[in-house]
Amino acid sequence: MPNWRVTRKYIEYGWDYFLRKFRPLKYINHVITLSLTILLLFTRLNGIVNRDFPFIPQALILLITNKTNFYLFFISLVIIQILGWFGDGKQKSKEREILADTIKDIIIPAIDKELNELRQKFINEREITENIRISLFVPTKINLWQWELQMVCRTLNIPQKELKASFALNEGVLGYAFLKNQKYCVEFVDVTDETQLPDTYKPLKKDNEVLINPKIKGVLVVAAFQEGSIAGLLAIDTESEADLKIMAKGDLNDDALDWIMERYGVVKILWRNKNDI
Repeated sequence: MPNWRVTRKYIEYGWDYFLRKFRPLKYINHVITLSLTILLLFTRLNGIVNRDFPFIPQALILLITNKTNFYLFFISLVIIQILGWFGDGKQKSKEREILADTIKDIIIPAIDKELNELRQKFINEREITENIRISLFVPTKINLWQWELQMVCRTLNIPQKELKASFALNEGVLGYAFLKNQKYCVEFVDVTDETQLPDTYKPLKKDNEVLINPKIKGVLVVAAFQEGSIAGLLAIDTESEADLKIMAKGDLNDDALDWIMERYGVVKILWRNKNDI
């Protein structure tokens, strides 16, 4: 005999999946509201009576011919539509909250761990000193017209305060690399000699100067773009002059670029979470 408890669960889960996946009630609400609105306006404007279109119920004809009832019904349709949007928005808000908690508790710690592993790999295999630090940045919407680059993940030797830094899209080494707008971009800048900085390099804002380690001597930025949008910026910096030669030679480039390209999907999730979309 069939296990009806299991069958019932199949039906319950299947129905729940269908409602969450396709949101049919939202579309049904839209279709009904739009159809009735068009019908009401069409018949009202054209003075159609029941004999012209016998499929239109007599009650609807009476509703249309009574101006007060017509406006009340029309307002009711608008309210129903607004309530539908509100309910859908509330459901999406709950889902975003769950996703945000998951990202905070699971994904960000996992990426932090991988960045620490990448750092240790550079130390072991590339003869880089312990001064090396690695962080991940994504574009973040500040207001309607303004975007800035903010840190979302970091190695253990980067203090919490640096998460508060927010870089303009043309600011510092990050901005210099970002504006290259190439599909794959690797840029190294030695910041110890201001006379040798690129012409398009913009110094850090005062707020960021306070937040970011002032002893940094060089920064390697690896950016990966896909479908016209940036996947993320991987920043590798150091306080050690001994590291500058290794970074300038490009010994870290391949591993760093491979790392960010392989994690494009995760970085995109971090970007969406950061921008609440």
